Amino acid sequence: MKEIIKETRRVLKLFENVRKRGWKGEVMLVDLVEEVGELANAILVKEGFKSKKREKADLEDSLADVLFDIFMIADYYRIDIEKVYRKTLKELEKRVKRKEFDDEDV
Repeated sequence: MKEIIKETRRVLKLFENVRKRGWKGEVMLVDLVEEVGELANAILVKEGFKSKKREKADLEDSLADVLFDIFMIADYYRIDIEKVYRKTLKELEKRVKRKEFDDEDV
């Protein structure tokens, strides 16, 4: 993951060279929401809830765009996303073992 983050930072520097205004956290969040909307559209098309004619983005590209925005936001706020993600995975594993996600209560 470190290589992906390093490559993301390289591309972000390219953006800094061409953007007229620097992006702050709130603009990054709005961009992430936009990308999540495109991801939702791609999934709706893939699952047949929307016709192919209404497709705005490819599913793979949309997932990658969301991931890029997540890395961009983490970098902006100086969050070690790999460390935090590993911690989250461990916590989720504990919660699964505690049966917090079992469907029997539904």
